Amino acid sequence: MCQRLTLLAQRDAMRYLAYCEHGTLHLRWRRSTLQLTRLEFNAMAQFLEVWQENEHPPTTSDSCVSLFCDSSGMIQLWIVGVGLYLTRDDLLLLIELIDEVTQQPHTLSFETASAGHLAHTGHYRELRVEPDGVCFAN
Repeated sequence: MCQRLTLLAQRDAMRYLAYCEHGTLHLRWRRSTLQLTRLEFNAMAQFLEVWQENEHPPTTSDSCVSLFCDSSGMIQLWIVGVGLYLTRDDLLLLIELIDEVTQQPHTLSFETASAGHLAHTGHYRELRVEPDGVCFAN
């Protein structure tokens, strides 16, 4: 179980991207937390970038990410078999969060860098994970 998270990007307490001591990226979106490898995260980031470049097609997928728009305008985003049900504004906010992380210099090497080292650079805040899953800043 992950004990320490280094916050990489955040919109609020329930929507953030963080890196743990095991080399896993944690995407927290409201009540869901997805744990992604660097390759899965990069695949999701590239997928969503292409989706935006293609002017938001209603259905698209690749090997680990799929996106479907339903008749009410809601979006199902499936990432390695886990789905998020989002408004279009939520999806665009998620894309902004992902862009913020991918533009940071550590992103390409976060599997090999230590979370503590990232926090000590002064750009990232370290979090402690309690047994109930609630995070508190150290």
